[in-house]
Amino acid sequence: MLVDNKKYLTLFIIMVLNISNGSFSNEDYSIENLTNNDMEIISNKTILPRIYKHNNVPKIKYNDEQSLDFFSNHKNLSVNPIIGIRFSSSGFELNPLINPEETLWLTPGIKFRYRNTLISPYSGILLNIWGSFYKHSAYFLKKTIFNKESLKNANLKPFHYNPYISMEYFVNTEKPEWGIDFDEAQGGISISSRNLDIYFGKFKSSFGPFLRGNLSISHNTPSFPQFRFDYIHSFNNKKKIDFTYLIGDLISEIEDSSVMNAYQNSEIIKQLRLPWIKRGIIYHRVDFHINQRLRVGFYELVVFGARQTPWQYLIPINFYWSAQHATGDFDNLQMGFDLDYIHNNGRTNFAILVDEWAPYETFTSNHHNWFGFQLGRTQFFNIYNQKFYFRIENTVIMPQIYEHKFPINSVFNHGYPIGFWTGGDAFDTWITIKSIGKKFRPRFELEYTIFGSPKYQIGRKYLSVNDKFRLKYSLVFDYKFKSFSKIELCISHFETEKINNNKQNYLSLDLSFKYNISY
Repeated sequence: MLVDNKKYLTLFIIMVLNISNGSFSNEDYSIENLTNNDMEIISNKTILPRIYKHNNVPKIKYNDEQSLDFFSNHKNLSVNPIIGIRFSSSGFELNPLINPEETLWLTPGIKFRYRNTLISPYSGILLNIWGSFYKHSAYFLKKTIFNKESLKNANLKPFHYNPYISMEYFVNTEKPEWGIDFDEAQGGISISSRNLDIYFGKFKSSFGPFLRGNLSISHNTPSFPQFRFDYIHSFNNKKKIDFTYLIGDLISEIEDSSVMNAYQNSEIIKQLRLPWIKRGIIYHRVDFHINQRLRVGFYELVVFGARQTPWQYLIPINFYWSAQHATGDFDNLQMGFDLDYIHNNGRTNFAILVDEWAPYETFTSNHHNWFGFQLGRTQFFNIYNQKFYFRIENTVIMPQIYEHKFPINSVFNHGYPIGFWTGGDAFDTWITIKSIGKKFRPRFELEYTIFGSPKYQIGRKYLSVNDKFRLKYSLVFDYKFKSFSKIELCISHFETEKINNNKQNYLSLDLSFKYNISY
């Protein structure tokens, strides 16, 4: 009887997962890879999940071009070294207090991946186990002051004005004493099939059709532990419904004074550190593919802290707007929608985020209805028989977005916004133009950002004439030796105001060699 039950259980799992070849995303979340995905989607005139749901889980399929593999004779296991050498005359905008400054950045590391089928070689159910470790050391080439206390006092964080980089934790180096060390570890387990993907691990996720960052969850924030599943139901070749559920653990950086006695040390009382209060995140979304060219997605996001996860949030199909009312209205709820439309030679995107929605107060002067907006467009064009890729994205975020009346429920992880990288009270325009080639593809980027003063406050005005701004023109040249290694040169001109105490207009030169580094 037991054997029969196992047989039926196996058959049931296969039926639920629906036999397939897997659909894992690419671990590469660089602008280069995201624009490549954009171009592929437009060329095929079909919207695929990887353009609006992204994570840095490695590809399930083998790459024809393999990097150095310590287990090259093992067909299911790969272990690869990571090497990064970067130089920046402006310090990668690492230090928001003193900028620019010459910086050398070294990154050794390692990553591994194990892939195999589950149940049987013919089931189509695939197992993926992966992990990566990056050890970063950044050395300022002239003596400067850079420590946690100075950043905390200024309400800033490392890479505060850099939209592509964040860090979890850092310490000052001993030699030289004006350098910093920080590391990054990610990994997890995935099970994949045609209709269902299940993930458990610590990694980055991003939801929405925008490349520079999305309003709900973006790839700029440091990775965080999460359980996630994606289910796709196809009605035919053109219409389908895509459902996603995520539950994760965030770092609040708010000290828990209730355990002070447990962490006291009389000998080093001045160095007393306390653990942080727990903060959690729940997210679900449903995407309707009206046809191959049109998709509309709806989502809800809840952040809660200092208590156990309410059971209402553990029900994937529950309406969280109502659930958070039922649990006492303590939590921070956001909702929104986004859409994709592929036209003849391009793609158009739109997104809205609503924070603290009060329907009956929508059109009153003092209300809790706070919004974020995004509008983007991709277009191909030709100049002298050379094809180019053009992308523009505009983002507007009101001051109250990501903030909350209870600080524990702010939508942040390690001090970085979970959503768009600027945080609240911001305006951002990003333009990129790229030559379409095989290995050598120069690109031009323009970034213009205004930073206001985000705060949870009814009636707070959006931006002012005294706010900070950052304007950056960049010309980027990169050359790929293989799919896993490249050299990149970036020449940028910055115009800033009220951001730092040093130069407001300056030229930056960045040079990097990356081996198995995906950003």
